[in-house]
Amino acid sequence: FGLDVFGKTLGIIGLGNIGAAIARRGFYGFNMNIVYHNRREKPELAEPLKAQYLGLEELLQQSDFVVTAVDLNAESKALMGKAQFELMQKHA
Repeated sequence: FGLDVFGKTLGIIGLGNIGAAIARRGFYGFNMNIVYHNRREKPELAEPLKAQYLGLEELLQQSDFVVTAVDLNAESKALMGKAQFELMQKHA
């Protein structure tokens, strides 16, 4: 039934309140490795989860699962396109 999430890498784009809640669930609930991309690093949220800050391209290449948790606005509207999806792993 698909890919097991335990121990896999979860890439989160946008580590605000929602992104942080998703990160906590992935880390504590499924023992996932957390990587994130945000406008700025957030060590206060990342350290307890052992989360690593990455550039967007690197996050897309390394993640088994990718979640976007950003506001939809003019800046984020074109965040994910064909080029970004092509960087992702085939199973992501």
